[in-house]
Amino acid sequence: INRILTPIELTPESRELYTQAWTAFRKEMELAPRGRDPRSALAAVLRLRQKSSLIRVTGTVELVQDLLANGHQVAVSVACMESLVAIRDALAAEKVACAEIHGELEASAREEQRLRFQRGDAKVVLFTVEEGISLHEGEHNDAPRSEVIHDLRWSAIQMAQIEGRCHRDGRFAQVYWTYADDTIE
Repeated sequence: INRILTPIELTPESRELYTQAWTAFRKEMELAPRGRDPRSALAAVLRLRQKSSLIRVTGTVELVQDLLANGHQVAVSVACMESLVAIRDALAAEKVACAEIHGELEASAREEQRLRFQRGDAKVVLFTVEEGISLHEGEHNDAPRSEVIHDLRWSAIQMAQIEGRCHRDGRFAQVYWTYADDTIE
């Protein structure tokens, strides 16, 4: 697997939102600076990650559009439903059809969405699941695949599972790891 670290440059407005989220995170962590309240710390970390994910949506959409312009079908991994919806809506505004695979769908609906992508009816698939789906080229068409990991996971096992969605069965898919430039990400 070839991974390309892809920094997302934040607009001044997004940078301000990120700074606010980071400041709020630091303030909340000062409530328990020595880790005596792990539930509070976990909640603070999750809120920061959610906010950071939403702030980077525009950059991810631009990357997806570039990959589509180069003839690729694109699989985008996200951790939060809010980010999935924001990316989907931004791409829909540009007339890009997206398939969606997430835990709120029944198994048959997930498979229907997977096949929409595999057959090329939807050039983009947005997914939150980490395992159990195959999005590699060659099953129904030979359009090259690229995979964008919008939300990097902390677990190497999760990252390997996500990367394996497109890069499998002897088929190569370029993997892009996105993060906000000049931040703690």
